[in-house]
Amino acid sequence: MNSDTSENIKESTRKNMSRWLIRSGLILSAILLFTATQSNAIDPFAGIESVDLEIGGKHYLVPVVPEAGKGYAMSKNDAYYFKKMIRGDEEAREVLMGNLDEKWFFIGRETPVWLKITKYTEEVFEL
Repeated sequence: MNSDTSENIKESTRKNMSRWLIRSGLILSAILLFTATQSNAIDPFAGIESVDLEIGGKHYLVPVVPEAGKGYAMSKNDAYYFKKMIRGDEEAREVLMGNLDEKWFFIGRETPVWLKITKYTEEVFEL
């Protein structure tokens, strides 16, 4: 093998490695960019049932859990009695409140929103 052929092979190898690195970098950049934009679009409440509650003339899409007793989450039963309570059903308020003086529910989705219910009133706190 003469030195010209050896140099050509080395140069060709360097060019091919350089192209491969550039292509790999572009592909990796595209994957990272796609992943980053998709992770921002993920809905943290995907798959969680929600109910529409009207409180003080404003509508809230509230995530609900199947059973009561899940921290500050509103259950389906809580939502049912809350809707009745808003329409003036005092028995529904008594059932919802039980023996508590106040009850708090997290009703926010994109921003923190809390609902405070007492024996006589309900208030919404948007933080």
